[in-house]
Amino acid sequence: MVASLNEERFQEMFDQISKMNVKTIKKLVDGRGMYEMISFMIPAKTKALNKRYIKDLFEIQDTRTLILILHLYWEHIINAIIKEEFKHYNEIIDFRFYQKLKILKASNILDNELFGDLICLNEIRNKFVHKLNYDASLIDMSKFSKLKDIYKKKKYKQKNNQRRYNHLLLMAYGQYLLMIYSETFPVIYRLDLEA
Repeated sequence: MVASLNEERFQEMFDQISKMNVKTIKKLVDGRGMYEMISFMIPAKTKALNKRYIKDLFEIQDTRTLILILHLYWEHIINAIIKEEFKHYNEIIDFRFYQKLKILKASNILDNELFGDLICLNEIRNKFVHKLNYDASLIDMSKFSKLKDIYKKKKYKQKNNQRRYNHLLLMAYGQYLLMIYSETFPVIYRLDLEA
């Protein structure tokens, strides 16, 4: 598969993030500048979804909340894909997230990369939901397909710095997933977020 221009630009952005110092990462996580950093990648076609998604993504400074919101959006997107792809979607729509992903993967609707990334997101979400004091500095971001090499290059000794770095990567990766898979699944453009 040939990388799209957006994928190349995201890769450049992930490379930039991996080279940032702690002060710059803190500014971005605190909400100053992240939107500008990725605004070039925002799909013009997404109206309601994009505005709300971006607002949610960049206003959240707590990693637990960020993970829950990312998971919630992707559950909404997966449900929309199921409704579009399956005649008897009502039989599937109430399954757990993991089960829905397995069905979409077995039906060749999800590629290996998105499947793996959403499984990783689900695993992180489960850690935050089931462990009261799960530490965001423990998230292994190298499990995400596009972050394998970048994440291994940079580790922080101080947990606060590692938490901020992980948070920043999650914000950027959340936008990456929406952007790249909006091209594959046009249903994303038509999502009704008020439903």
